[in-house]
Amino acid sequence: MLVSISTLEETKSNQVMDSLTSAFSELITPRTEPTQFVSKHGDILEPEAFQAEMTDVFTTAVSIAKVDVVVPGRDMRVNLVARELFEPGTIELRLSRLPLVDRTVASLNRNPPGIRFQTVIGVAVSDPTYDLSTPSAREALDRAGAIARLLIERGAPPDSVSAEIYVGEEGGMRFDFHIRNEAELVSDFTEATRLTYHPPSITDTGGSQ
Repeated sequence: MLVSISTLEETKSNQVMDSLTSAFSELITPRTEPTQFVSKHGDILEPEAFQAEMTDVFTTAVSIAKVDVVVPGRDMRVNLVARELFEPGTIELRLSRLPLVDRTVASLNRNPPGIRFQTVIGVAVSDPTYDLSTPSAREALDRAGAIARLLIERGAPPDSVSAEIYVGEEGGMRFDFHIRNEAELVSDFTEATRLTYHPPSITDTGGSQ
């Protein structure tokens, strides 16, 4: 009887829903499944905003990451150490770094019309005479391919992600981000090694040691 004579007040109903959302939002279990991010009109990042977003993503997640904006609105590089993303001696991604991957995926999808955001993931080898038969070069290649594959599987445009190995300090890693017109040929991107390795498994270790 009470239900039949009651009336709905939209304002009060919205207040109740807002209160419930605020009270229980922190209890929602984080998603670990791949998420498909789709660009929408109005939900975009201008080139400078993309660089600022990537700077925030890496410096927030990895305190020792070094970010260099090589050309404002065009090129930037993030340098870090591989152990910040991987379990030592493996291609297993630390579970605590999964939000970094998903935020990168989301930003790569928010390019304005006619503009392409691209990333080349590189892992360093110390020997300039390396070949892929050496264990260190093989591990570097596997790690670069694993991150590239994971980005794509979690929703990054396949033509925006590639990987490479480069000569540098052992254990080093970098993310190069390029912002280009669709008609441009990006040599760093097109010449990078295209990899199709399986994604790394994810291990919950509570972050880096």
